[in-house]
Amino acid sequence: MKLSHPILKKYHNKIHDKPFEVTDRDSISIRVSAKGKIAWQFRFSYNNKADRLTLGHYPNVSLRDARK
Repeated sequence: MKLSHPILKKYHNKIHDKPFEVTDRDSISIRVSAKGKIAWQFRFSYNNKADRLTLGHYPNVSLRDARK
């Protein structure tokens, strides 16, 4: 699913049953906590091991900045 501002607003600061992840293009994803906090993450693999790097939290890091 391509991330957009309406999708981010839909999940931001809303209570959810459990944490979940929504992926975007170019190895970018968001992790949404049960309390609705959104963390931008870059997914990658190194030495055949999948890993992720947190880039920051929405809205401090915008959609445009996360994709750069």
